[in-house]
Amino acid sequence: MSIIHFDEEKVVVRKWASSSTSGPRGKSIVRVELETRDPYALASILRQLEEIDTDQRRAAAQAKASAKKQPARPLMLPYHGDDL
Repeated sequence: MSIIHFDEEKVVVRKWASSSTSGPRGKSIVRVELETRDPYALASILRQLEEIDTDQRRAAAQAKASAKKQPARPLMLPYHGDDL
């Protein structure tokens, strides 16, 4: 789980919105607009977002690599005894 920390005195949530798509593969998107006049607060938020993005990309790449390394599953052929 990822958390973004910021000083509420230096950073203000300007607005936020969400949207969703329906269906079995529906997704939800949350947009948050933050406002700050402090360049250090901005840099901190951007650094945290970059770390989250890097961690998520690394995890996705590892999952994809481990999926490729798994051996093929055996065929599920029926056995009818020695009738042949």
